[in-house]
Amino acid sequence: MKFYLVLFLVITPHFVHAQKQGQPLIDSLLSELSRSKEDTGKVKLFDQLSFTYSNINPDEGIRLGQKAIDLSNKISWKKGIAMAMGDLAGIMKLNPIILKHWSITIMH
Repeated sequence: MKFYLVLFLVITPHFVHAQKQGQPLIDSLLSELSRSKEDTGKVKLFDQLSFTYSNINPDEGIRLGQKAIDLSNKISWKKGIAMAMGDLAGIMKLNPIILKHWSITIMH
């Protein structure tokens, strides 16, 4: 009996998600964003928002990813640029129509 109790206690946390997801996560990140300074922390918030929006609203995800890139350039943080570009690539991979439109925009 003790074996099954221990097994239950070990396995259960892997199936329980205590993290915010979807709109509650977005609201929380946006609230933090409005209070943050222009530093690596703000870049990380833009990055998280970009990733979170990737399936909900890809255009907003791209806009926020670009903000992360812009701020990373401003503060000379190469890792932030790489993170944001990874998010943008992920959004475009999931949404080929956006990729085509974005490619045309870059060429003009």
